[in-house]
Amino acid sequence: MPEKTQKAMVQELYQAVVGLKDNPDENGLIGDIKQISKKLDLVNGRTRANETRSKINQAILGVIIGGGGATTGITKLLGLW
Repeated sequence: MPEKTQKAMVQELYQAVVGLKDNPDENGLIGDIKQISKKLDLVNGRTRANETRSKINQAILGVIIGGGGATTGITKLLGLW
């Protein structure tokens, strides 16, 4: 196997990092990072939405539990239970 010239090595490195212009499937490391970043943004958006729903559910549950405890206390206080 012949020794690669410095120019050939630089071309291979450039292709690996930047990708091929004519082939969108070969987008190199830069393109891979962009794709990963887009997917992470999507996942983070879903996580934020779930956190918001979780906080709302906790608040509703707190009102239900708190309301149930208050009702029990009032009925016991009034002697209705």
